[in-house]
Amino acid sequence: CEEDDDDLDSRLELDYQIGEDIKEKLIPRAIDWYTGKALEALS
Repeated sequence: CEEDDDDLDSRLELDYQIGEDIKEKLIPRAIDWYTGKALEALS
């Protein structure tokens, strides 16, 4: 069904964007998040 295809496309696009956000924002600072330094910077 075309409606199902559109829904799947929307979900895939959202999943891709979440992956890009993780790659760009979280992974480069993974050590800071692990050690708690990132939380100190937020407060």
